[in-house]
Amino acid sequence: MMKNSPEPSGCILVFPRALDHPEALLTLAVPLARVAPTRPVVVTGAVAREDVGAATALLARQAAALRADGAVIRTAAFASPTPGADIVRLAARHDADLVLTDAADDPLASAATVLGDARCDVAVLLCAGGPVRAGPVIVPFGAAEHDWAALELGAWAARALDVPLRLAGATSDERDASRLLADVSLIVQHHTGMAAEPVLAAPGPDGMRALGRDAGLLVVGLSDDWRDRGLGQTRTRLATHPTAPTVLVRRGVGTGGLTPAEPRTRFRWSLTGRT
Repeated sequence: MMKNSPEPSGCILVFPRALDHPEALLTLAVPLARVAPTRPVVVTGAVAREDVGAATALLARQAAALRADGAVIRTAAFASPTPGADIVRLAARHDADLVLTDAADDPLASAATVLGDARCDVAVLLCAGGPVRAGPVIVPFGAAEHDWAALELGAWAARALDVPLRLAGATSDERDASRLLADVSLIVQHHTGMAAEPVLAAPGPDGMRALGRDAGLLVVGLSDDWRDRGLGQTRTRLATHPTAPTVLVRRGVGTGGLTPAEPRTRFRWSLTGRT
């Protein structure tokens, strides 16, 4: 953060499944937080009542190491019978721009409350895919509601990690897929100045998984009907057999800066460098 710059009101709220292993989430959250205007990272989690003191001390040590590297970190541990609801409450109270959590198994089950109730965008890192690695950020895109949030987060991550951004389409009609991806690429360039390379995958889940083999991060939006139908075939395949570090994204209330609708508010800071 630049000296004498006012600290922004928003934050990235990190909610690790295990407080003693937040590294995979922080590997993504800390670079994101450094994209101007910078945001603090709030790391928090629920533990048994008797473990709150030890967890608080553990988080403090982790924060000290990150602060030494220049990150703005806040931490807190708590005991709660409903940790998901408390994360939703904390996200609202601290004006979180993004909740970043992880899931070892079914992400819709393990993060159900946060995905269902948080007003900000939510990203779930799939533990099976591992932490962010070297390589481009790839965003499968079909213009669904949550695809736009995935695109914003993907562009934000590509800028933060200083890697290429690729937009992936999978269809048997390559002309239609190319046209959509070209339109979206121009939108990304208009708002961010970043190049967004369109790429085509073979139809079906394995086509998208094949693209992931070269990815540093795969950013996938939930389907519009995820509450009723779950992940669906392609996302389930990506979740159970990931070929790359993968995050599933659910768009929050309000319209993001790339979504072609008004008002363009809330999440635009992550792409344009403006609040």
